[in-house]
Amino acid sequence: MLLFLAAATYIVYSFLELPKLYDNLKGSETVYIQDSKVPESDDLWSGVQVIAKIYRIGDDEVPIKVDGITFSDESDLKNKQSKINVKQHYYQEIKYDDDGNKSEIVFKPAS
Repeated sequence: MLLFLAAATYIVYSFLELPKLYDNLKGSETVYIQDSKVPESDDLWSGVQVIAKIYRIGDDEVPIKVDGITFSDESDLKNKQSKINVKQHYYQEIKYDDDGNKSEIVFKPAS
């Protein structure tokens, strides 16, 4: 009899109290709603991020143009890196050819 009473008490407790505890836990949907913000403008790249992107020029295998200066390989980066203002912010524009392949990545300074 005592075992039955304990089991019944646990069942009642489970239905009444445990759901209240789960309401206080953050689920994945509340975390995404609270932490996600849609950017209002285009993402800006810092000058340092642009230089890092140029260091990975072999990954894209397309020329990168920064403020009118074209970077095609690592030697361009070594010779022209000092012309990139690391304190400037840039907008990225990706250009495509007629077949839909990337043809060039252009970084334009944000005013």
